[in-house]
Amino acid sequence: MSSWKAAVFANLLAAFSIGALHAEEAKGYLVGLVHLTNKDWIAEYRSQNGPLLEKYGGRILVRGPAAEVLEGEAPEADAILLVEFPSIQQAQAWYQDPEYQPLIELRQTGADVDFVLVEELQP
Repeated sequence: MSSWKAAVFANLLAAFSIGALHAEEAKGYLVGLVHLTNKDWIAEYRSQNGPLLEKYGGRILVRGPAAEVLEGEAPEADAILLVEFPSIQQAQAWYQDPEYQPLIELRQTGADVDFVLVEELQP
């Protein structure tokens, strides 16, 4: 192999290795199906949960009523929630944060929620 090809190959290997070491973690996504029984809790919950989501890098991508069903039967829900976190670990830390525990109780006074945590697909 010529010296320039060897140098290019070595640089590509180094770049790949550095990239692998600095690869981003897979993002975590919280999917929520919300069944409302009353709305009295929502304003307080949102005002207190917003800063907690920020603390863990959470970002609400979808918060709204169920939309169009393209195939099959959609689960019954008044609203669907999708929150993106930098990682599964960050999502778990948010949910387990002692400051969030009273908000779970508050939310449960007016809604039944099914939360599912999924990890981003990595190539």
